[in-house]
Amino acid sequence: MHIVISRFTRPQGATEDELKAKFHDSAPVYRDLEGLVQKFYLMGTDQDDAGGVYVFRTRAEACARFGDNVSARNNRPQQVITTVNSGKYSLN
Repeated sequence: MHIVISRFTRPQGATEDELKAKFHDSAPVYRDLEGLVQKFYLMGTDQDDAGGVYVFRTRAEACARFGDNVSARNNRPQQVITTVNSGKYSLN
């Protein structure tokens, strides 16, 4: 399994309920994503950041979704943990 952690800055003034609604609306996009085993949504308690944890079967499938942003932090066989800084996030 290959894990990608994506983090982004929450939109200024966005409420927790607005962010949860956006996460809920985006869920169908991930249902048929090639190689994705599971996805978790993250919300920072400090109101500044949010993100997701993506579990893929293979590194190639993770790279197909995140492109060149994927950089290995752990080269053990069968487990690559990566962090992607997605920058700003828009509710629009």
